[in-house]
Amino acid sequence: MGKTENLAGEFDQWADVLLRWSSVTDRGDTEFYRRAVLDYGRPAVELGIGSGRVAQVAQPDIGLDFSTTSLQRCADLLVTNPPVLVHADIATYLLDQPARLSYAPQNTFNHIVQADERVDCFRNVARNTERGGYLLFDAFLTDRRTLRRYNRVEVAQARGAGWVLYLSEEVVDDDSMLSVYHAVLEELDQNGVMARRTHLPPLPRAYVPPHRFAHELTLAGWQIRSAWGDFTKGPLTDGCERQVWLAQKP
Repeated sequence: MGKTENLAGEFDQWADVLLRWSSVTDRGDTEFYRRAVLDYGRPAVELGIGSGRVAQVAQPDIGLDFSTTSLQRCADLLVTNPPVLVHADIATYLLDQPARLSYAPQNTFNHIVQADERVDCFRNVARNTERGGYLLFDAFLTDRRTLRRYNRVEVAQARGAGWVLYLSEEVVDDDSMLSVYHAVLEELDQNGVMARRTHLPPLPRAYVPPHRFAHELTLAGWQIRSAWGDFTKGPLTDGCERQVWLAQKP
């Protein structure tokens, strides 16, 4: 495991909640990554495969995650034509065969909050990618004004049958746009009354500006091919809440 290994235990505890969340949320990314596998080729590797929400549609050859619980949920979900599941850290994994495409959905790199750690991850992905192969990932964006406005404000993020997920962010470094993600899961009884309230372990998040991602990818040896502002490949402009990056190994 690499420097991010300390997050594995937190994501183990989040695994079932993320599975619930994904069951009631359409993020618009699954078809994008399915198309990417077709367009950019195989072997295709999903970095941070989690419970398999995207992989169920994109059908990668290999799925990587450092959370053992998430990998088990993924194995339970992907019973037909499953990928090879690998328990490893993005910064240190080693493939038997270099990938043609490695992709990281679900804001994976937002949770790698230190710049040097992200560069280490980008370099290791390059080591595990064939010449001319690709790296594709998406990440959240926001601005300081919005981050400050919602600092420690709890909102109902997702609802399902008998449960509600509340989220809030605590700003820990305004200059670096670092926050800690807090979550509470409320289980409801048959009358819709809260019966149990579970606090999940906090998760770090970094809102990495586009110029920083561009610098880190270049530093790690990648050539940037495209940067989009959404999954329809719209332009990446000020005010976008999403950034999608495509880089190629020279």
